[in-house]
Amino acid sequence: MAGSLIDRVNKRTLMITVDCIRGALVAVIPFISSVWIVYLLMFLINVAGAFFGPASNTYITKLVPTEKRKGFNSMFSFATSGAFLIAPAFQESLSCTRA
Repeated sequence: MAGSLIDRVNKRTLMITVDCIRGALVAVIPFISSVWIVYLLMFLINVAGAFFGPASNTYITKLVPTEKRKGFNSMFSFATSGAFLIAPAFQESLSCTRA
């Protein structure tokens, strides 16, 4: 469903709108006392992410020149994978310093 909508609308506008919605939903979480409503908000945040991710990939593809895409893809993959691997270790080091 997300892909067909992404193909039909302005990707930049969609990304801005979806990111603002995600930001608003995240900003509301600290004020919610029911865990079930937090679960619902997290579900909605992930649904919005399902629209943002493919739209950003398509938009980035249009922005990066064809001859530079291979280098861009490798650096983007490196940064994404590195953040995925380093974030838990960084979080663990922060929790150790607090104890």
